Amino acid sequence: MLRSRVLLLIAALVALGAVVGAVALAQQGRQGPAAAQPERQEPPATIADFPIPVFERVNVTRQQLRQIENAADARRKSVDAAENERGAARRQTEDAAWAKYRRTVLEVLTAQQERQLEALLKEARSFDGLGRRPSLQLMAVTGLTNAQKTKLHELARKHARSPRQPFTTVVGGAQDRRDQQDQAEKDLLGVLSAAQRRQYLAAAPPRSNRGESN
Repeated sequence: MLRSRVLLLIAALVALGAVVGAVALAQQGRQGPAAAQPERQEPPATIADFPIPVFERVNVTRQQLRQIENAADARRKSVDAAENERGAARRQTEDAAWAKYRRTVLEVLTAQQERQLEALLKEARSFDGLGRRPSLQLMAVTGLTNAQKTKLHELARKHARSPRQPFTTVVGGAQDRRDQQDQAEKDLLGVLSAAQRRQYLAAAPPRSNRGESN
């Protein structure tokens, strides 16, 4: 009888140890930097991802601009509403909001406007090393000289991330990335004239919404 009780006690302790170990590993996976996961890569930019001032460069009408602005407001509200969601659910909501917005923009534009924006997108991609958002935002700037473009291309190459060394979610990685992005944007602004800086900054999304870029 006693032996049976001892065996049952040992079995219970082993089971308890397994549960505690599993919980500890789960906690470590959530909190510790050891199992760093690669950063989620953003999809390639499309013409619908341009800041609204860029659309004005292709002579959209007031009605078109109003439709795009209304779609952007609806997208922001959907993204803001997803703040309380977590993980895949939040990303799914954000992706759906952006997909709906992009469809609306493409429905609003004419074929000629799309071609003009595609040309601007090709130019924006040549500055990708400065960051996805800054390169798109830069297309709101007019009057760039060849000398300025040359300098901006040099900065884009300087700040370009190597695809073989992606940023990760390890402790410090996110902050390092923000620091690099801030420096790249500071260098970019240093190339622009005062009037061009105003154009660039006017095309920036609100700081609280910069993280929604998809």
